[in-house]
Amino acid sequence: PAYYIGLGIPAEPLFRSGKTDITMEEVEEAIDKVIAGPQKKSRVISADERRRIAYHEAGHAVVGKALAAREEVHRISIVSRGMALGFTLQLPTEDRYMRTSEELLREVAGLLGGSASEKLFLGSISTGPSNDLERATDVIHRMIRAYGMSEKLGPLTYGKTSDLVFLGKELSEERNYSEETAQTIDAEARRLVEEQYQRATEVLEMNRVVLDNLVTVLLDKETLQGPELEEALRGVIDLTASTVHIQAPASQSGSPVSTQPA
Repeated sequence: PAYYIGLGIPAEPLFRSGKTDITMEEVEEAIDKVIAGPQKKSRVISADERRRIAYHEAGHAVVGKALAAREEVHRISIVSRGMALGFTLQLPTEDRYMRTSEELLREVAGLLGGSASEKLFLGSISTGPSNDLERATDVIHRMIRAYGMSEKLGPLTYGKTSDLVFLGKELSEERNYSEETAQTIDAEARRLVEEQYQRATEVLEMNRVVLDNLVTVLLDKETLQGPELEEALRGVIDLTASTVHIQAPASQSGSPVSTQPA
């Protein structure tokens, strides 16, 4: 089939519909197809699951809006695509070539916003957030083992990996640290993930009304972007000035994570 070069948009369906120009609608559809796959129009989703998906994606969007200073929530959708039952797309507001530890922690909080929303508003967590949890855990482990961002473990790298750089894949790891250090890494990773989960929960608690309204609109519209999305997220409390220090807790029980602006 013919495609518009560089966009991945099939030309034939456009011609059959009488269109001669590509609009943003086709461009956005092409982006969604690359990110999440083609629409699964034949997939039947129950009302309860659809509501859970809406709360999940709304959780990502609200936490992302509240914490991500250098990214914007571009689109939310509960339309089933590929393996995904819905997705929230955040885009950077400027070109970036490095990330700070605080920005990575905010990313983790955003990834955990979906499961935190399910737990907070629906009382339980589904299997839906499995990929979010995997990605959040991976970011935290990279912070500790590759970027030296843990005060407890110090500015060191742990483990040597064999990568296929051109494929973006990690083949194997050569462990160059003791079993005791491995246990410390696991404990530190667990602590940081749990702190960001609590951070996401606190953000959602502070924005209950906005999230409930966002879910209502999302269930009606299915996909939100542009002015409609901006309006739906207008009331989200801005917490982009808040910070979290990656340090070992002063006591065994730890200390609460503050989401209040410094």
